[in-house]
Amino acid sequence: MFNNIRHLKYISTVAKCGSLFEAARTLMVSESAVSAAIKVCEQELGYSIFIRRPSKPLALTATGAEFVRSAQHFVDHAEVFYEKSVGLGTQLKGAIRLGCFSSFSSLMLPPIMRYCQERLPLLTLRIFEYDLPEMLSRLRTGDVEIAITYDLHYDSDIEFRPLFSVTPHIGVSAANHLGDRQPLRLSEIAEEPLILLDYPVTRQHILKLFVDRGITPRVLYHPKSIDTLHALVAHNFGYSIFFLRPNYGGHGGATLQRLSIADDVPNHNVVVAHSKNVQLTAKVRAIADACADIFANRELVESIRYRRLDHPEVMVHR
Repeated sequence: MFNNIRHLKYISTVAKCGSLFEAARTLMVSESAVSAAIKVCEQELGYSIFIRRPSKPLALTATGAEFVRSAQHFVDHAEVFYEKSVGLGTQLKGAIRLGCFSSFSSLMLPPIMRYCQERLPLLTLRIFEYDLPEMLSRLRTGDVEIAITYDLHYDSDIEFRPLFSVTPHIGVSAANHLGDRQPLRLSEIAEEPLILLDYPVTRQHILKLFVDRGITPRVLYHPKSIDTLHALVAHNFGYSIFFLRPNYGGHGGATLQRLSIADDVPNHNVVVAHSKNVQLTAKVRAIADACADIFANRELVESIRYRRLDHPEVMVHR
C-alpha cells in the first residue's frame, strides 16, 4: 500500500504541471518533498511513472499515465470522503440519538423537540428512554450520544452539565388525610403505605432518605411505570416521593397534591450528560446548548419542579 494519499496527490499535480517546480509551487511544498514522493511510489510500484529528460518537462510513461488516471480518481474520491466526514462533525444536520430518563421524559422532551423543530430544523432527534443505570451504559457504548437525566449516580466516564435543581417532596391524593399537615417529617409518614417506583437507582435513593434517619418505610406497591405510580397515588392507595410535577390531566377525576418535607433532604440536578471519552460533534454540542438555553427559562422550570412550601399544593387538576 502507498504511504499516504498525499503522495498520490503530489504525483497527480506533477503530471498536470509538467515540472517539479510548478507542482511544488502549486502544492506549497518543497521540490525535494515532491521528488521523494515520486521516488517512493515508483519503488513500491516497480516501474517508472515519469520519463526524466534533462532540460525538458517531465513526461508520463504509458504505464505512468494509466496510474495517474487511477490515482487522480482515488484522490478526488478521498477528498470528497474527507469533506463529508468532517461535515459529520461540524454540520448541524442529521440524526442525534438523544436519551431521556423515562420517569420524566413526558415533561422534558416536548420543549426540547419543539426548540429543535424551530431552531435546528435539519437535526432529527431519535428518542430513547431508559432508567438511569442503562442510560449511563448506553452513553458509554455510544448507543446514545447525549442524555437528559438526574445526577443521582456518579460515573467517572460521564460528563454532567446541570440544567436545574429539584427538591424531593411527598405526593398524596387530594383525599388523603396527610394533606391537612404541612410540612411533614419522614418519620411522621413511616407507617403510611409508600408506593415506590421500581427503578433501581430511584428506589435506592428514596429509601436512603428514610434509612439515613433510622426509618423503615412501609412499602406497599412497586409499580414499574410512572403512569401507574401516579394513578395509585391519585386514587389514595398510598403516598410517594416525587421530584418533578406529574404531566397528567388527572386519573378518573382524582387529583394529586404535594407536601413539603420538613427534613433537610438533599436537592439534586436534572442534567444533560455525555461520554467524556468521545469528542463531541457540533450537532451534539448544539443539543447540549439548546437544553441549557431551554431550561434557563425560569418560568418553564418553575412549571415542572417544586420548591419548599408551607401549604399543600395541587399537583394535577382534572
